[in-house]
Amino acid sequence: MEEEKTNVASETTETNQETTSNPEGSVATTENNSEVKPKQSKEVNAEFARQRREKEQQKAIFDAEMKATFSALKGKNPYTNEEMKDKTDYEEYLRMAEMEKDGLDPLTDYAKYQKQKMRKAQEEAEHKEQLQQQLKDDISAFEEAHPEEKLEDLSKNKVFLMCYRESGNLNEAYKNMKEIEKDYLDKANQEAARALALANANVGSLNGSSGATDNSYYSKEQVEAMSKEEIAKNLDKILASQKKWK
Repeated sequence: MEEEKTNVASETTETNQETTSNPEGSVATTENNSEVKPKQSKEVNAEFARQRREKEQQKAIFDAEMKATFSALKGKNPYTNEEMKDKTDYEEYLRMAEMEKDGLDPLTDYAKYQKQKMRKAQEEAEHKEQLQQQLKDDISAFEEAHPEEKLEDLSKNKVFLMCYRESGNLNEAYKNMKEIEKDYLDKANQEAARALALANANVGSLNGSSGATDNSYYSKEQVEAMSKEEIAKNLDKILASQKKWK
């Protein structure tokens, strides 16, 4: 389930190969009437190369495991006592071992094993279809509730992905992300306010005062350090403060 959630948050790229056509819609050909193959992008070639490497790696692992099993069993299938020579023999041994693990007789319960295997595959397919439908519904509900947001952008947000892994629901993850961001901003504002108060106290001490400051006005330096949002929020106080600047 964890992997299925994480994959959501991940982007899925589909590559479509288009046939090169002339203005009339027919397949482009060379002068000798041979078909021209469409040029593949670097991304497509890279994906093909990745898939090829993955298959080669899987085959190498399979072959190594088969070789190790043949060696451990001295080349004989312990269920049939027959010699194992190739991939077919190895896969038969794996099937029999799986049957024994499921409480079946490897020699007499093959039909029952096949039936159980088919039932398990059907249940897994139905479960996968159910999860896909839930995901579609979840995406539709999120897009309806937050049309201003793009899941493609949110999938790059580590906080959102963390919240989604915990909740398994896009709207709930978005709500939790916003709460975390608000808490972070509140703490940042509190730290900034404390730093400003300390700076004002230090200025008062340097001017020979007892440390008290007049909070009714801003200094020119304080205004210059403000963001556009802070200036807009405190415009009246800033205008009043400007009258006292030298």
